[in-house]
Formats: sequence, structure tokens, C-alpha cells
Amino acid sequence: MQVSVEAALRRGNLLLKSVPIGLFLLCLLATILLGSLKVIPAWSMAVGLPAGMVVAWLWWSVAVTRWRIWSFTHVRNINELMDLAVNDKLIWAESSWFGRTEIRTRAQREMLQQLAFRMEVDDEVRDDPAIPDRTCIPYSTVYHVVLLIMWLPLLGFGTYMVRGTDAPPWSAFLVIAVGAWLTFDAARKLRDRSPRITISREGITLARKGAFAWGDLWDEQVITIGSGKSSRTVLKFHDASSGVQEVDIDDLKTSKTGLRHALKIHRYRWTLDQPAVGGQVPRS
Repeated sequence: MQVSVEAALRRGNLLLKSVPIGLFLLCLLATILLGSLKVIPAWSMAVGLPAGMVVAWLWWSVAVTRWRIWSFTHVRNINELMDLAVNDKLIWAESSWFGRTEIRTRAQREMLQQLAFRMEVDDEVRDDPAIPDRTCIPYSTVYHVVLLIMWLPLLGFGTYMVRGTDAPPWSAFLVIAVGAWLTFDAARKLRDRSPRITISREGITLARKGAFAWGDLWDEQVITIGSGKSSRTVLKFHDASSGVQEVDIDDLKTSKTGLRHALKIHRYRWTLDQPAVGGQVPRS
């Protein structure tokens, strides 16, 4: 049964991210619990951190090969999948030393060698009627409502500092100023329903940056930069005249998967409008 690239990525995120994180936390919490109950020596609790890391890495090293084989036998666009898997940090790039930590049996190595020809097959793109002629992406309502709920108490706390505490006036006014700005910014974006990103068969239009035609663009990516609380998800592409363009999408009404799909379909529609080269026409 053939599955989509998106479904394969979801499976990869479960096997190669969620499970290792769960195993790491389980090892860490187990040693802390057993140490607090004096089942193991107290110093053994310090072993939980490195033990969890080793167990999580071993799981990834074994599971990643199984996921690769499953993907090669179930996914049509294997080149797209492997590129996105590297971007999403499910697997390491071919040039990375860490890729050598994948654990493979002899049978698995032989199977991957037999399936290697799949990387030579061009990816296939088909139009998706569910994607409209223009994909307009505004600010996310839910995201900014949550921000308002977070920042309004900060504004109230600053007011309380002025009247109900002995805190220095400058510190209270600083809290009020920060709270007021954050609240105003969230409210402004909540009311702004204009599209921040518009994608069509003509190209990509970014608010305050203008339009970029498909013919001048290459290497469109939706990637997560950084890790943990400092991570952010961005739309990134190269433009022939203005260079690299990058826009955060964390506060927009879209998802990494949805935006990637929209970019692929709209660019494909643009290729259909281009003159045939060498008597060939794009596949539909």
C-alpha cells in the first residue's frame, strides 16, 4: 500500500523522536524514583541522565533503518521524503558522521542496496483540487488569543506593583510598559486578518516584502531552526534579485506540513503554464 510523504513523516516523528524522548524520560524518572525509595544507592540517580541518552540513541539507531526500509517500500516520492526527513531532524545528512551510528543487520544492508534505485526515480507531483487558486495565510487567531491571556495578567501585575507593593516605581512601570506593548501587539495581530503569506501559480507574496515570481525562486523550504524553546519554524527560499528570504510561521494560521504541500502544488501549477521543453510536458 502506497502512503503519502506526510504520513511517512508522521510515522518517522513517532518512531524517531517521540519514542526516544519517552525512553529518555522513563530512564531518568525511574532512577530518581528508585533512588528516592532507596532501592538503589543515591549516587545511582546520577546515572539516569547518561543511561537515558544511551537507551534513546540505541532505539533511534535500530529504528531508523526499519523506518528507511518501510519508507522505500511504501512511499512514491522517496527523494522528497528523505530531504524533508533531514530538515525535520529525523535522520542525519549523508555527509554527517552521526549517520554512521545507524545499526543495520546484513540483511537490512542488502535490502537497502536493492532499494537504492528508488533514489534515481524522479518524484511525481499531482495537482490537488483541495488546494485553492490562492492560498492566503493570515495570523493565527488561537495563537494570539493565548498570548493575550498570557500578557494581560502581566499588565495587571504591574499595576498591582504600583499600588500594593513597595517595589521601586521604575520596576513597576517597566513591567507595565512591557505588558502593555505585548498586549497591544497581540491584539493588533488578532484584529489583522490580511494575509501574511499568499501563494498562487504566479509565486509567493510576503506582507511588507512584496511578490516573488516562481521563475526567480528556488530551494523553497519550511524548516525548524534551533531546538527546544528557542526553536522557530520558518518559510525560507532564495530569490534571484534579493537573495535569501525568511519569514516566521509560528504565529500564522498554517502548519509545516500544510505549507509545504501548498508550495509544492502551486509551483507545480506554474510549471504547467510553462512552454514545453524538448516536446515534453509536465506530468499531471
